[in-house]
Amino acid sequence: MSLLSLRSLRFLRSHAAVVARPALAVEMKLGLIILVFLVLGGCASIEAKSFEQFAQAARQIDQGADAVVANNEQWAVERFRTSLREAVAGEAEPMQAALLADQLLLERDRVNTPFGWTAGEQPLFTTSRAFRIAVGEFNNMLIEYAQGLHLLSTAGLTQAEYDALAQRLNGNLSEALGALGTLGGENPESQILMMQLRERFGEREQAIFSTAATELFHQYLTRRQRKELRKALQANALMVEQFAAYGQLAMQIAALQLHREYGERSREMVVALAQSSNPIPKLEEVLALNERYIVLLASLETLYTAYGELPAAHAGLAQSVEDPQFDLGSVRQLVERGRDLQKLAQRLEDAAAAEPESP
Repeated sequence: MSLLSLRSLRFLRSHAAVVARPALAVEMKLGLIILVFLVLGGCASIEAKSFEQFAQAARQIDQGADAVVANNEQWAVERFRTSLREAVAGEAEPMQAALLADQLLLERDRVNTPFGWTAGEQPLFTTSRAFRIAVGEFNNMLIEYAQGLHLLSTAGLTQAEYDALAQRLNGNLSEALGALGTLGGENPESQILMMQLRERFGEREQAIFSTAATELFHQYLTRRQRKELRKALQANALMVEQFAAYGQLAMQIAALQLHREYGERSREMVVALAQSSNPIPKLEEVLALNERYIVLLASLETLYTAYGELPAAHAGLAQSVEDPQFDLGSVRQLVERGRDLQKLAQRLEDAAAAEPESP
């Protein structure tokens, strides 16, 4: 073989090796990418918009509920003041006047705390005020739970932060449910509703984050696999169902309070209307009161429905974690319920503004 032929052969072999090395490198990179995708594909980012919408709806539920129970508290306070004025003017029955005196004079609480107070007879409005506080705490837990899910979906929560959140919310829920049960138990109808609810859930764990779900949330926070977040959310479905049922119970208790306060208020107005020499202004007061009452009942019904829709929306979030194309109609429906509450809140403001001020 000639020298030229040997040089040509060496050149061809060298060129073939140079060409083969990049091709092999490309194949190795592709293989590595495929392997990473197969192993870590579940760690792909989660669409968090629906979780944020769920949290926004929770905030709107809280605002709507507070507007109604605040109204109940206001009416109860005004009724108490009216009763006091009647007692001072000598218009109340002797027994009622004595009862009001016991409610009016406060005493030091010698049993529970050195900073507390009590009365011989608790003023009527204190139950409505305590109920408003309990409902507010209850809904704050819903907001924190929804915000916690949003942080979980965006990898914005560590395991230590999750544990602190779960421990706090679970403890607060037990206290809030106890308060709702005590405050609602004064009404026989409320007692029946609560008994039915306890029969429905039996001895089920009272928590926002169940023990089983917490173990799965821990796994998710360790490996950040989407399927583990889905499983954790689904394992917590019963807790959300229970929470929603108690939210509906709270709105039923609020409706009973509203009926009672409206009944007292409207009867006084009708008596004043019958005795007035100028009935037109009194008639307008009754009509304004009726409008406010109707809007309040509509708000409570909407809130009752919104609580009932929480489990389906929560289930939709779980399904969408691994299936971005899943139709989240249940979440959109809950968001729409929040918009309804905003509209009703505006109507309530308008109705309250139209109602003459109490003397």
